[in-house]
Amino acid sequence: MSIEVRIYNPSLELQGVIDEFSSLIWIRRYQTPGEFEIRTPYAAESKRLLIPENIVQKFDGKETVEAGVIENIFMNQNEIIIKGRFLESYLDRRLIKATTYYTGNAEDSIRSIISNMVAIPLLSLGTDHGLTETLVFQATYKSVLNIVSKACRATGLGFRIRPDFATRNLYFEVYKGADRTSSSGAKVIFSEKYDNLMNEAYSYDSTAYKTKAFVSQLINDVRVAYDVGGGTGLGLREVHVPTTVDTNNKTAAEIKASMENQGQRALDSKTIKESFTFSTDADSPFIYRTDYDIGDQVHVNHISWNINLALRISEIEEDYEGGGREIFLTCGSPLPEIMDFEEG
Repeated sequence: MSIEVRIYNPSLELQGVIDEFSSLIWIRRYQTPGEFEIRTPYAAESKRLLIPENIVQKFDGKETVEAGVIENIFMNQNEIIIKGRFLESYLDRRLIKATTYYTGNAEDSIRSIISNMVAIPLLSLGTDHGLTETLVFQATYKSVLNIVSKACRATGLGFRIRPDFATRNLYFEVYKGADRTSSSGAKVIFSEKYDNLMNEAYSYDSTAYKTKAFVSQLINDVRVAYDVGGGTGLGLREVHVPTTVDTNNKTAAEIKASMENQGQRALDSKTIKESFTFSTDADSPFIYRTDYDIGDQVHVNHISWNINLALRISEIEEDYEGGGREIFLTCGSPLPEIMDFEEG
């Protein structure tokens, strides 16, 4: 497979091309910045190009939706090794400073964080996808990256900083992976039956699992509390959720509904965690980045282990070495997590 590694400066101006490398690892993630590692033979031109803060683009002829920033360099007389995170890591350089309360549409709230932080050169808001997920949280003096990542995990959304090298612009976008499990669309199934499930590993974790939430909030100096969910015996797993409902101009019924909604969100995040990791053929029977991509929900059916799950693809690792490519998928982990309602 023909891969070209293009190197740009922080202003997105092309500096040159690395056309020889012994290995390239390109890890794409849905709700946190991806990572990369490149090993290339030592050469004066490579040393000139591979410097801190320069931007790496893996070009394979398809539309570019990500790129990485060089953060780590190791070299000796034989080899140069560079590592870094994708452009989303720029958000780790900014803070949410003033106490800010976010409520309502999750996509709008996340985009407002980007609009209100200290500007990042070349970065602006990209396409508004009109997503309908909602969220309530408060943040003070927290990393923008940390809060954006948590907000996406709480709602099942993803985010990216998409480079446009032609216009030298960066665009921040919130997006949602496609559902490849629905009977109304084209299903994607990874299974022994299709010979596309290899080197597989499965994990199950019920440590954080909760079934009943007790929500409470101090309103007019009175502690108001309700409960959501249920369970009996050993099946009952309780958790306390302090809520932050805006009570202005709301009836008691509306306040109760909002508090219960936050409690239900907490339960939705405290589920049994299941994940599946495996390698697969990128071109058969389902074509990577055509039939499925990062963030999509797919079926994983391991017949001999009696496992049949619908899981989201949270990470895809592409390994290039010796002229070949392997891809490894992580599905189902990390699962959605609850936002800390008091992030201050």
